[in-house]
Amino acid sequence: MDEPLGALDKKLREDLQDELRQLHRRLGITIVYVTHDQEEAMRLSQRIAIFSHGKIVGLGSGYDLYQDPPNAFVASFLGNSNFLRLKAQGNALATFEGSTLAIRLTAGLKTDQDVLLMVRPEKAQALSVSQAAAIPLEAGWNEVNATVTEVLFLGESQTCSVVTAGGTAMTVKALSANGMSLKTGDPVRVRWAAADACIYTEWTDSDLNKAAGTH
Repeated sequence: MDEPLGALDKKLREDLQDELRQLHRRLGITIVYVTHDQEEAMRLSQRIAIFSHGKIVGLGSGYDLYQDPPNAFVASFLGNSNFLRLKAQGNALATFEGSTLAIRLTAGLKTDQDVLLMVRPEKAQALSVSQAAAIPLEAGWNEVNATVTEVLFLGESQTCSVVTAGGTAMTVKALSANGMSLKTGDPVRVRWAAADACIYTEWTDSDLNKAAGTH
């Protein structure tokens, strides 16, 4: 199937996606479904193949590809990502804008080697200065200073866009029920666990743009 639902409105498209998934279960046949819609791929597929320039660059379940993408291209294409450019300082430490960060243990890193850190918006936290002062930073967690540039209410969730002192843009996502009582211009502390962030040693700038097809 080659993007059969592409021209439909969101609600009807989601209803038909559910029907296709149930039909697939009943018939027990293999269906190859082509789409450029990442959410549709996650909703329908048991296995996803992500193509770039005619080659498969990611293959696995939607969960595995999202939680632990094999490369920066897949991380960028499948869902939203924060990318930070670091300098390795051993196999488990790196520097970012003058601060030392804990990173996932990565064998073979050389001192001052360029590495790319990826953390999903929902894996990060944005705390006000007073909140950060009241909540000690846990072992294995990182914290960077930033300033809020925008807060968006999206119904069940909120997103907070920030920029670090060095100009790196990041996004933090939280359930609306948990709330982020922040506003544009507020100084914040962005935190995440080193275990929740992927580390890449090879990438190109074009890998960080959503420019692929999902098959």
